[in-house]
Amino acid sequence: KRYHANYVSASEILLGHAQSRRKIFISSEDLDHFWLREKARKFFLQRRGSLDLDKQVDNEIMTHLFTKRNTVIDSLTVPLLAPGGHSAFCVLLQATLPQRTQRAWISSPTKIKKDLRKGIQEKDERTRDILYSLWNIDIKRPSLEKYDLVINDGKLREILPASRNPSKEIDVKLEILYAFLDVYSYLIGYSVVHNPRKLAKT
Repeated sequence: KRYHANYVSASEILLGHAQSRRKIFISSEDLDHFWLREKARKFFLQRRGSLDLDKQVDNEIMTHLFTKRNTVIDSLTVPLLAPGGHSAFCVLLQATLPQRTQRAWISSPTKIKKDLRKGIQEKDERTRDILYSLWNIDIKRPSLEKYDLVINDGKLREILPASRNPSKEIDVKLEILYAFLDVYSYLIGYSVVHNPRKLAKT
């Protein structure tokens, strides 16, 4: 809202294709941690058998780098595949497995943490396998030089104790992001609100 930006999610586009092209029915209940569910495991197997769908989604979402409106792109691959000379401000959010498990549990406290942790690990391995096969990208060892800003949760908590509070964590990260974005926009001669900007987040 701050930047009057459109939001584009690679995951949402992929799920849309899962329903329309692969005939996978996804209910509103399934959307709660979909990627940790059995349907997602079957979908991963389909994707691994044919990488055309993932390639199409990545190519489709890359076009948003060059649209004429402010856009937030939520994607693992865009920052790593983006061609040189683009004007996107690329951000990487890093968190440990325990931190990600805790967040997943907070949003779904009825689930068992051990199962959530295992599901996240399996999802990461399947995603890494697909992206490495398709683009030779290793999401466990991303090229940090591709990013304009890297926020590491562990280090952030050491520097800013306020970020340890779950209710304040997002606000702290947003303020950091806004500060960098505003400076970046000024340096390259863009108005933050009124001119086309791209924000690629992974």
